[in-house]
Amino acid sequence: MDNWYSSVQLCMTLSNMGLYCRGTVRGNRAHNPRFGMFDKKQVKSVQRGSSLVSVARDQGIIAVSWLDGTVVNLLSTADSTTKSYVKRRVGGNTTQQQCFSLVGLYNMYMQGVDRHDQLRERFLIASGASFKHWYRKLGFALIDIAITNLFVLWSLGDRVNRRDAHMYFQTRLANQMLFETDWMHLATTQAPMEYS
Repeated sequence: MDNWYSSVQLCMTLSNMGLYCRGTVRGNRAHNPRFGMFDKKQVKSVQRGSSLVSVARDQGIIAVSWLDGTVVNLLSTADSTTKSYVKRRVGGNTTQQQCFSLVGLYNMYMQGVDRHDQLRERFLIASGASFKHWYRKLGFALIDIAITNLFVLWSLGDRVNRRDAHMYFQTRLANQMLFETDWMHLATTQAPMEYS
């Protein structure tokens, strides 16, 4: 879960519904365990890779604060407090740093989400205009997500050795939609929708 949305209350609500969650959280959110998260004074005195953990056993929530260049605060109802290692590049050297397994699992599953956000950001339709009604922007955002998913599937199936395969895909898609599709033929050949 992204830190924009996650909070202790959301973790508790999802846990009560039988859903597990794992995500970053902002340090200034209400109900965060203050003693289990690094503050600005502590950051200067501890070294990289240090961590603090807080466990609320009644609610089943784990809060981890991990120092990785900057402070990373995480909440989870899906993990335990076991330790693991992650690879970190500092300068030109790659080192193994000890951390809680929660950090490694979060990084492993969020890389795909971050990559999807990067691909979607490049050719956004939803942020191109402002709308009076929120649902129009949501509709365009869903179209953006669908086009990005289509590009990912296309790039997996067609190994295109182009310098800018994403731009090639977008222009090809636009040409097919605008010039190669006979919209009038589609409108007249489709059966009318029946509502019950």
